[in-house]
Amino acid sequence: FGLAPLPTPRMAALKSILEDVDGKVVIWARFKEDIRGIAAELGEEAVTYFGDDSDAERKLAKEKFCDPDSPIRYFVATPATAAEGLDGLQKVSQVAIYYSNGFNSVQRWQSEDRIHRIGMGSSALYIDIVAKGCIDFPLLRNLQAKKDFSALVLDVGREIGLGVK
Repeated sequence: FGLAPLPTPRMAALKSILEDVDGKVVIWARFKEDIRGIAAELGEEAVTYFGDDSDAERKLAKEKFCDPDSPIRYFVATPATAAEGLDGLQKVSQVAIYYSNGFNSVQRWQSEDRIHRIGMGSSALYIDIVAKGCIDFPLLRNLQAKKDFSALVLDVGREIGLGVK
């Protein structure tokens, strides 16, 4: 139909956050339409990395974002596509914004690792956009519970000498 997407409070929140953030930012979104909408809103400063992009487009997007001299400030991706096996983002960005989340805790943890590595000179900042009256709060509680449970299992494994690291 060619209609422009309607403005949303979530997009307004993202734009407000970006006004207060310096440097390059990784923006995670669960849905393809969110990726398209964010990229359209951010224009020439954004690249995408999601299921509809070809391998060549993804490679170029990563190269542009990771180039410190590039005007690209925003790497907009789905955790399903970019959370695992994509290294190098942490060299240029310490900020990740979660525009929308999914229930897959492994993808969440892996996506966090895209901007955090042992030995980093600075700390990473993770920002979740949470809308009142939506699934966001229960979803984040679910992800945190999974993280807490995983940490508990690892701690017990260490305590009983299972060789867990």
